[in-house]
Amino acid sequence: MTFVTPELNAITRLFPEQQPSEWIQHKLCLEYVNLEATLLRAKVLRNFSKARVVYIAQAQIVKNDNNLAYLFAPLIIANLNQSVIYTTSYSLPVFKILNQYYQSDRSIHLKIEEVIQSLNLYVDLVDQPRNEEDFLYRSLIKALCRTDVSEVFLITYLRIDEVQLCI
Repeated sequence: MTFVTPELNAITRLFPEQQPSEWIQHKLCLEYVNLEATLLRAKVLRNFSKARVVYIAQAQIVKNDNNLAYLFAPLIIANLNQSVIYTTSYSLPVFKILNQYYQSDRSIHLKIEEVIQSLNLYVDLVDQPRNEEDFLYRSLIKALCRTDVSEVFLITYLRIDEVQLCI
């Protein structure tokens, strides 16, 4: 996927080891009619938005993962009355922890805005992403297409090209 705007091309080069797959690029083109226009529109409207949402995308959590503690970050942020969207891959460690508090074994279709407004928290468990790069790329695109996102956190062991972040 190549964008006309040079700043947006930096998104596709964020993970130096691998570019986003053709499959995820095609999927995003189906989700967003004009992805580049959506990203640019969100960037402009973000400056005028009063709502501030933190977006956290975490790579798949495996058993005995050091990053397991980050699973509690959205709960803490929501308790501090800040809105947060948290997305990660559905895995057994996540299921065991979240199922004590929520029905994480069932997929319920709720409107994100309504959930964020009432709970300050939206948890999105993605079922079996193809690979970590595609999952994080799609999550980043989803975050950047929202006009209310003020901060994006990517929690991963993958190397991120810091030069591309500064573009």
